[in-house]
Amino acid sequence: MAITILDRTISAVVDKRIVVSNGTFVRPIPFGTSWTQLRFGIRVAMRDSGGNLTGTPRFVMGVCSGSTNIYGDATTDNFAGVRTVQGTWTRAATNYEAATNFWAATKKVGSTITDGTTLNTSQRWANGAASAVADRQVLFVDVNKGSPNYTFDIFRLPSGGTLNDISRTTFLEQMEVAAPAITGYATVTPTALAVDETGGSFDHISFFWDRTTPEFEISDIAISRLA
Repeated sequence: MAITILDRTISAVVDKRIVVSNGTFVRPIPFGTSWTQLRFGIRVAMRDSGGNLTGTPRFVMGVCSGSTNIYGDATTDNFAGVRTVQGTWTRAATNYEAATNFWAATKKVGSTITDGTTLNTSQRWANGAASAVADRQVLFVDVNKGSPNYTFDIFRLPSGGTLNDISRTTFLEQMEVAAPAITGYATVTPTALAVDETGGSFDHISFFWDRTTPEFEISDIAISRLA
């Protein structure tokens, strides 16, 4: 599995990116387990494979226990978050998208993956990062601790949304807002899933992408404690 670092120059500014190609990686939560409502987000561009993506591509974001056995490994200590469940991402000239049933709340303990109710929600990704002028979009995931039900919110660009290059300033500002607002973006109706920390306390965030191509290029990662 490959995680590399890439420099892209856009409008004379160097943008250093994590390139995710059939890979998984983690980042520590700076305040450990001292949170009840957490938001983590990425500013990201997607490369172009030249065709539809089929066979249920899996893009996963969530919280996990430690940094050793994480989502994407054969066994996972403890993970809870969201993952894509749409079977086909349809490619157009400038984007990939699906109009329905794109995300689900999910958890993984050991080798067992459990999805919650599939959300009747859509997603649009800009493609073409290799052009160095690709639109960088944002994706936020909110995790609210419960007993036993955690709730998960997703703030994303829906199908049909206008593709714009979102600045780092806007990304960081909206990370701190209880109800983020970016033109064209929308929040998914929260979904619940029974989760516990028996397998380990959630003190890291974890990312996973199961395709070699197209790659995701992540420009920024941020974590905010909302409560």
